[in-house]
Formats: sequence, structure tokens, C-alpha cells
Amino acid sequence: MTIFPFRPRTTSELAEGQFWGVRLNDGRFVCGRVLQVSGDQLPTPRVSFFGGLLNWIGDEPPDFASIAGAGVLEWGAMHLRAITRIGTGILGARPLDLDGIQVPILLSAMAGTGCLLLRGAQSIRVAGRSEWGKWPVLGFWGYDYIKDLAEHRLGRTASVQ
Repeated sequence: MTIFPFRPRTTSELAEGQFWGVRLNDGRFVCGRVLQVSGDQLPTPRVSFFGGLLNWIGDEPPDFASIAGAGVLEWGAMHLRAITRIGTGILGARPLDLDGIQVPILLSAMAGTGCLLLRGAQSIRVAGRSEWGKWPVLGFWGYDYIKDLAEHRLGRTASVQ
């Protein structure tokens, strides 16, 4: 049984649906979510995972009830430091299906004949030419990208969830 909050040292301590807070410059919080713990397209499997930024902002850190129904605004391959240095540590867990969240279909960053069709960071198969450009491309986020993205996409909103 996991006791929250905690700061994971490796992805072996993560589970899909776990969430963490990120404090914005104005003092409000946004929420990151673990979407997939493993995948063959992750650069360093011991410390990277596939996660997302929720379309949620609040005056207090996120909790099980406050993030209910919040969808994923953007997703990418992340490093644990997005949780442990930029974020609050893991605050809790909420099953993804309760919020209708599914791991998205993406394309690998390699273009052309080596391009792969992915579910999150896991390869499904080689992408056909007709699929090139049809799906978003898997992005790789720096440690603080989630905060920068949130400041840009959510920090300007006046309303609080």
C-alpha cells in the first residue's frame, strides 16, 4: 500500500493515475498526471515516464476530488524530476478511466520510413505513409517544461477550479 505524499526515486514506484501539483508563479497550483509508467520510446526507463498536464488550476494543491473530470491538456515523456524537483511529489492516485483519460495514439519523433505508431511511449507498429502527419508526435519534456507550459496555457486564466 502506498502512503501519500511521497517522492519517487525511480519509475518502479509510479503507477498510472498518480498525480502531483506544480506551483505557479502566482501561487496557484496545476496538476501533473502519470499516464504510462513504461514504454520502449522512453529515453531512460528508470527515471522517465509518459505523463500529462491536466486542464486544471486551483488555489490549493490537487486532490482526488478536485481533479475529477479534468482532461489532459498536453502530454509527453517526462523525467521524475518534474515530480520531485518542480512538483510537490506524488500527492495521490485516481484511476484514469474515472476521468475518461486514455493514453493517446502518437507518432515517434523519427520521420519517414522508420516512423512508429505509438500508444503513449510504447510502440505499436511501423506507421504507414497514410498515417504520417495524422497523429501528434511524442514530445520529450525537460524537467521544468510542465511548469512553463502551465504558466503559458493556464496561468493567465482568472477562474479557479
